Amino acid sequence: MPRPLPEVRYETASGGSWLFAGRSSLYSIDAFGWERTADGRAVRSGAREIKGQLAFAAGTSREEADRLLALAWADMDAGAPGALSVGGWRMRCYLIRLEPSVLTGSNALFDVTLHAPDPVWERETVTQLLPGSGTAVSAETLDYPHGHPHDYGVGTSAGAVLRVPGPLPCGLRVRFYGYAVSPYVKVGGNTYQVNVTVPDGAILEIDPARKASMAGDSVRLVGRYGDVQNVFSKRLRGAEGSGTYIFQPVEPGEQIVTWPQDIGVDLGVVERRGSLPWTSF
Repeated sequence: MPRPLPEVRYETASGGSWLFAGRSSLYSIDAFGWERTADGRAVRSGAREIKGQLAFAAGTSREEADRLLALAWADMDAGAPGALSVGGWRMRCYLIRLEPSVLTGSNALFDVTLHAPDPVWERETVTQLLPGSGTAVSAETLDYPHGHPHDYGVGTSAGAVLRVPGPLPCGLRVRFYGYAVSPYVKVGGNTYQVNVTVPDGAILEIDPARKASMAGDSVRLVGRYGDVQNVFSKRLRGAEGSGTYIFQPVEPGEQIVTWPQDIGVDLGVVERRGSLPWTSF
């Protein structure tokens, strides 16, 4: 039985999404973010251009293709990359060239050039921790490496299991949903906490992929109406491996999670690869 074709999309930063034809459109995409040195070692190549050919899904009009190009140009002008999505894997990139190479009644093939500032493929698997959904755990699992002005007892915290795929540590995106005061979640031996109040309807987000961003958006509070506040300085401080590092990767396998039972939390486990896995084709 043939493998189902992966979904291939380009998503603009402004929210537009265009579906391309399936597997046949992938073979000409140079999806690798690695190069080899003269002595054969593999190294990250940094920002690069990726050329290939893609076919729009059946029924896509020329007007829609023109709209994609206009929004892609707006992304470049704003310095906000879109993303190429293949079977659940995403690579942040700009679409800088889209020119028709074959236009017939049944086919519309386009030569495509993408610019990837960081040519890495990511896949995020989100686990939702709903209020009141945990299982009671012992007090020993809730111990903190530093003193706090208030206690987290067994009555207010409970546990769950987070399954981390793959053979390597993964990044962890954390989203807390208000109302919450100094929300935290403990995954394995590390506590992710920000000492702010998250109003009702707001979201507090920790994103390790943005930790080097000059925009100050790696730890941010997004209000009900879309207003954004940089709250990096309010994080529970700690160096990598200390038990309180805000961007600590999570180890593969099953990890015990504890969090206050009166708040909702999303945990996004982010796998990163230098190339698309073969199973995507």
